[in-house]
Parts: sequence; structure tokens; C-alpha cells
Amino acid sequence: MIFNFCDFKDVQDFLDNLDHDKAYVLTFDLITDKSGYELGNPSIILGSPILISKNSNPWLISNYLSERIKLATWSYGLEYDMKDGPGVIVKYREINLYFK
Repeated sequence: MIFNFCDFKDVQDFLDNLDHDKAYVLTFDLITDKSGYELGNPSIILGSPILISKNSNPWLISNYLSERIKLATWSYGLEYDMKDGPGVIVKYREINLYFK
């Protein structure tokens, strides 16, 4: 899944599609343009994995992404074309918090 930068609506839609009573681990990779990513250009990991559920706060996640993107942009002197990017690749998997 690709978020359009750190758009609150994308985060909210993502959370709405998660299963109830399940937890997920997410990682976020910054791409400077979508076409370059499809061609195999590198991405930047925006931080450590985070734990979320369907009830997570979309504003908190969106703000976290915004701050991480600002830091990566500043740290690496990135420039990007707003027409074709940037984007955030969201990788996630379900985890089991309950042991039987």
C-alpha cells in the first residue's frame, strides 16, 4: 500500500479496513517518486516498526509520518517532484498478542 505522503485520509481509510480485535506491526518507507520506486529505486526507512489496531488514532499516525518525513528530507537533502511523489510505502502484518 502507498500513502500519498502523510495524508490523514489515507491513514483513516487504512485503519477502517483492518480487522477488529487484531493488532498489526507497520513499517514505513519513504519514496521520492512512485515511478522510480516501481523501477527499483531505493527507499528510506522512516523509523522503527509501530504497533497499531483498528482503533489507533489516525491523526497521531499522520503526524508521526509527517515529522519523520521532514527529518528524512532535511537529513538527506532530498528534493522531489510533488506531481509524481513523494509517497510512503506501508508494509504491515498481523501479530498475535494472545498466547494459548
